[in-house]
Amino acid sequence: MFSFSNLKRLLVLLLMLPKLSEVYLAYNQINHIEPGTFSNLLNLRLLNLENNKISIVQNGTFSNLPKLATLLLSNNQITVLSEYTDELMSIANVYLKNNPWQCDCRMVSFRQKMVGKRFEDHIICEEPSRLFGQKLKDIEPDDLICDEPQIVTFKMINGNRPVLEGETVILNCDVSGIPTPDITVTLPSGRNATVESGGRVTVEANGIITIENITATESGLYVCLAASPGGSTSANLSIYVQGSSSVSPTSIYVQGPSSVSPTSIHVQGPSSVSPSISFGFEQL
Repeated sequence: MFSFSNLKRLLVLLLMLPKLSEVYLAYNQINHIEPGTFSNLLNLRLLNLENNKISIVQNGTFSNLPKLATLLLSNNQITVLSEYTDELMSIANVYLKNNPWQCDCRMVSFRQKMVGKRFEDHIICEEPSRLFGQKLKDIEPDDLICDEPQIVTFKMINGNRPVLEGETVILNCDVSGIPTPDITVTLPSGRNATVESGGRVTVEANGIITIENITATESGLYVCLAASPGGSTSANLSIYVQGSSSVSPTSIYVQGPSSVSPTSIHVQGPSSVSPSISFGFEQL
């Protein structure tokens, strides 16, 4: 038996323990497992991954485990098991309870293959809302559909107003569809920002886009793209960022005797107006 704690990510588990039969990884913070992580554990019979944050099961994650008989994946964040299901089908005991299952067109293949498996009662739909609480096994494959995405609105949250350089600007690309569409925002520079992106421009899964310390060079057209297995659609939003500039004078008042240099200069006004100059002298 081998156990771990306080893990967040597994790459390749290089355990030179050919006789290892049980691995316990429950109650960690694991959100991603690279394919082939366990492939050298040829005698592994039990793998416990319950109560983590795993959201995706990739092809090859549980390959080359000829003796694996029990796999525990309950209480994670898995939403879909689609094309790469043969590995799970060959394992005698698979536990998949309490995951936020999305019962849409991506689950058709899995739904057709899981008939008669012990875990078929474990998959209870969380989305879409019309199928909430139903067991996947009780839903006909033709009812597992994906809608074409729609963009309800794409706007600046704090209204249509002048944007000043250095501000934090928040946009909302409100989308709908089954499954929930992925959002990509194309910036005026041509760079794309997604949920996985970092930096000054961040995109949240709910469509909130935050641009910190915006600059005048970021004026232009912003494009929100919503995409899912059901299709894709986009919407545009133009933003003008007013840049800061140095102030040039509109009036200069000079006072003093004609025989000496000016004693005072008064400068006033925005840079967009050409200066007017007046001179005043005291009589000797």
